[in-house]
Amino acid sequence: MERLRTHEHPYIVFKNLVYPNAGHSIYIPYLLASTSGVAGNGKVWLMGGTTPANAAASVESWREILDFFGHESEKFTQ
Repeated sequence: MERLRTHEHPYIVFKNLVYPNAGHSIYIPYLLASTSGVAGNGKVWLMGGTTPANAAASVESWREILDFFGHESEKFTQ
């Protein structure tokens, strides 16, 4: 975050989102919540976290994404 500030990143809205007990499988909410996935070669990838935490993180991060795009798109619609 400090690096973005130092280099005057063009977006004024940025934040580091941390979701306790969530792993790397944060997806579109209400679509999928798991702690693993299957790659194209059939191998299982363990993505960590717990299923409830990943589901909650998916919902909250989706809200954050929509808020970010809503805020940033206002610059282009005025």
